[in-house]
Amino acid sequence: MVEVYISNKESRMKRVRVCLIYLLVACLFVYPWVPNKPIVKTAKSAVSYDRNAAVSFASSYAYRVCPDNIYLLTTDCDKNADCAHFVSWALINGGIDVPTQHPCKSYYPSYRGINNAMALSRFLYDGGYVTRYPPINVRSNSNWQRDIKDFLVNHSGPEYRGDVIFFVYADGHAHAALYLGEYTVDPITHGALAQHSYGSGAAFTWSLSNVALKDNCGTCTRELILKDGKYVYNFGYGSYDDINYGPISFITNAGSQNIDHFSFYHINTSSSNNPPSLTSGQVSPTSGNTSTTFTYSVYYSDPEGASPTTKYVYIDGTPYTMSGSGSGSGSTYTYQKSGLSVGTHNYYFEFSDGVNTVRLPTSGTYSGPTVSAVNNPPTLSNGSVNPQSGTTSTTFTYYVSYYDPEGVAPSVKYVYIYKNNNWYSYSMTLYSGSPSNGVYYYSTTFSSAGTYYYYFYFDDGSNAVWLPGQLSYYAGPTVSAVNNPPGDKIGVYRPSTSKFFMRSSTGSVTSISFGISGDIPIIGDWNGDNVDEIGVYRPSDRRFYMRSSTGTVSVISFGITGDKPIVGIWN
Repeated sequence: MVEVYISNKESRMKRVRVCLIYLLVACLFVYPWVPNKPIVKTAKSAVSYDRNAAVSFASSYAYRVCPDNIYLLTTDCDKNADCAHFVSWALINGGIDVPTQHPCKSYYPSYRGINNAMALSRFLYDGGYVTRYPPINVRSNSNWQRDIKDFLVNHSGPEYRGDVIFFVYADGHAHAALYLGEYTVDPITHGALAQHSYGSGAAFTWSLSNVALKDNCGTCTRELILKDGKYVYNFGYGSYDDINYGPISFITNAGSQNIDHFSFYHINTSSSNNPPSLTSGQVSPTSGNTSTTFTYSVYYSDPEGASPTTKYVYIDGTPYTMSGSGSGSGSTYTYQKSGLSVGTHNYYFEFSDGVNTVRLPTSGTYSGPTVSAVNNPPTLSNGSVNPQSGTTSTTFTYYVSYYDPEGVAPSVKYVYIYKNNNWYSYSMTLYSGSPSNGVYYYSTTFSSAGTYYYYFYFDDGSNAVWLPGQLSYYAGPTVSAVNNPPGDKIGVYRPSTSKFFMRSSTGSVTSISFGISGDIPIIGDWNGDNVDEIGVYRPSDRRFYMRSSTGTVSVISFGITGDKPIVGIWN
């Protein structure tokens, strides 16, 4: 017996007690009903029904946590007096004018809805509000668990949110639950199922006097148990905003709950749903290689603010689910794909709000991205300049070896030379080998003395490489100015004394005795210092005697009798 005190007047309490007893009996002892044929009967007409409003009402109570007792006839009894009243109240919030048939409405004028689950099912069906799907039997169907799961998978979208599920028991009474879509029902009516459960044959009187609600506020797990310790049912919250139970949990307990069959009532709403729209579909980047990650994106918006139930990008005909944040009123959805094969691909987008399916483009596909094979970078090696030093008249040649693993010739092939306080690039030419595996060179002279610097920069069209490295360089060559000798001056050789007389540009004369009688005078730059020295050719022994500026003499035998000596730079 449940005693609810409304005032201190005993007479009023008695009336309430009688009404509550009547309510409990009415919810439990209902007319048995099983559909005659497993067929779908279409309702007479469509109704204006706000599914989101109905679900929102149920959810506002679904997320309550301890110590608020979600149970029959609690302090919020005008909202969840029993399963039928609670579902009725949700339907009313969705816009269906469910009549009030509460036995205690004179004392609880705010009570709304039909008095028991069977009466609610007849109201919805006979009133032409619903399409009734064929029942799924539990007792006579060994595959009932599979059938229920398959049914819910096919009816998980937003167009089914706010529908009603009836669980009919072997004794003919029923339980009503508001379907939230995505395989869940509201937990208040879920709790009501526990109230209608007889457990393992336990017999007891339905009243709060022999039922306890055990709350653990640390985890908000609730167990509805008999006071004698016999287990009836339990339900709980995995976390504050995660309801981890629903019709699937009913399936696993249906046998112990003595359920005979499930019935699904789909409320036929008027077809005023406008289709969503898709815009700004693209893939980025539009080209890359097989290791590139491509991002597909599209902007989705729905006139009614409905979030998409399906959100696919089809890449080469294969669907991939996109992700996005925001509301149905406008949000960008993306999907990232890597590992695309070499070639040009195609794609399109397909979304649904649960009622209408839209496509972008409306027909055909977009082209892209274009994917090429991964291009490995080429390598540079053996960079050098030859010779390492010289004068402003020397020709210097730069060399570098180039190799590309894919056999690609360089599109850029530069040697950079630092001179005149700046870097200058010079295109190199193939010297030997093939364009993709060969030696390149560049030759030049320098007009100024000094130390120069250089590095090599090549590109195969996809990858750039440097030698000795990016932001690094080699030193060389070292260039000196050409030391031009002074102009020639006059002089004589006097055979009588074997002396050389050399007159300078100022008129002064220097004399050096060298040779013997019969020698023939010669002059030349014997040591390569750009200064001429004296010498003689001795016909008697066919030898050249060459005196350096320090007085040392070099002797070379050359020629035959009668030869005349000559001197020059032959090589």
